[in-house]
Amino acid sequence: MTEVEWLACPDPTPMLEFLRDKASNRKARLFGVLCCRQNGDLFRDRRFHDAIRLAEGYADGEVGEPERAAAESAALDAYEAHHFDELDDHLLVPAALIARRYTLDFATADARRVTDAARWTGEMSFDGIDVELQFEQSGYLRDLFGNPFRPVPYDSRWRTSTAVALARTIYSDGTFDRLPILADALEDAGCDNPDLLAHCRGDGPHVRGCWVVDLVLGKE
Repeated sequence: MTEVEWLACPDPTPMLEFLRDKASNRKARLFGVLCCRQNGDLFRDRRFHDAIRLAEGYADGEVGEPERAAAESAALDAYEAHHFDELDDHLLVPAALIARRYTLDFATADARRVTDAARWTGEMSFDGIDVELQFEQSGYLRDLFGNPFRPVPYDSRWRTSTAVALARTIYSDGTFDRLPILADALEDAGCDNPDLLAHCRGDGPHVRGCWVVDLVLGKE
């Protein structure tokens, strides 16, 4: 994959293949969560939604083992209660998300499962929904990983108390409308990287795991 292809790619599959051995398990899990939330109507049982929610916290070490194990067991019970055949394989994704181990390979398969399921199930299905979902997923990957061809060397002087406090709030509360303010704080701290500043001031999408916020917070 070239830089031009990465920046314009409408399909997450080749992007995920390119990221092989470059992505942390945390980022992979967060991407899986985003794919599930694209079509929440596919997961009608509360136990599925609980697993998806906890998987997001588990990615950051915020969920203990007893809670994780209980959520995985409950999601598997929900799968047994609702699945009928292989067309319902997407109902396994919430349990996979909250499992102890989750890799980019799992995320690749799960993104495809959710996209395929949306094409033939759900009240919001329409012709071309799979293409639209794939386009959105590609945008998520660009927000999570930035431009791998132009990694931004982070200067520790940019990590001021103001920038860190802003980034922490944006991350925990999902207040991505404050990213332009974070750009201002980073600029005040001496950051002049055009890619980083433009990303903060751009339209997004911006999601939990945004590469700029992660950079400020020191997350992998």
